[in-house]
Amino acid sequence: MCYDRFKQGKLPDGIDPEAFNKVLIKILRKTVGVNHRNWHEKLPEALWAYRITYRTPTQATPYSLVYGTEAVLPIEVELPFLRVAMASEIPLTKQMQMRLQELDGMDERRLAAQQNLELYQARMIKAYEKLSRARAIRKGELVLVLRRPITGRHHGPKFAPNWEGPYIIDQVYDGGAYLLANQEGKPYLPHKWEIPEKVLRPKLSWQPL
Repeated sequence: MCYDRFKQGKLPDGIDPEAFNKVLIKILRKTVGVNHRNWHEKLPEALWAYRITYRTPTQATPYSLVYGTEAVLPIEVELPFLRVAMASEIPLTKQMQMRLQELDGMDERRLAAQQNLELYQARMIKAYEKLSRARAIRKGELVLVLRRPITGRHHGPKFAPNWEGPYIIDQVYDGGAYLLANQEGKPYLPHKWEIPEKVLRPKLSWQPL
């Protein structure tokens, strides 16, 4: 909805544009009106909220990774918060020295965030592989086929299923390719084209953990 306006820009390394887009849309849904027409007016607020929010993968806020320190919110100045009150009592020269130290430590902070991100991704992959169950599709089994053309987008009615079938595995080839037929024995396609495994799903293969 909104990130399309910024596709020509470049996000920092390690940030998935699609994941960033989902987070930004989730924030906007909580702030825009019912008709969603004023999303462009709320976009700066959504970006600010994203930048100052602690991110679990990096264990840091995007703001701190750019500027080397956490952002000071207006409410922290008005109340004031403890860190604001303590900063106001520090001499200016001391504040400048502390700021230079923060800038000198930015590379170390970013390296730690990158390492945390890699560890987080490794944990997610391990958890996914632990739950996933590999299954070989054999001749004679029933499978569902992803609707074609395979373009990465859903076509047809809004609530139409993404899978069609069931079809029967007629032949199994090396490299994860299959020849399909309908339940009457007729080929799935007019020509004997091989179907890749990535567009197949065993029918009724779900099992409770």
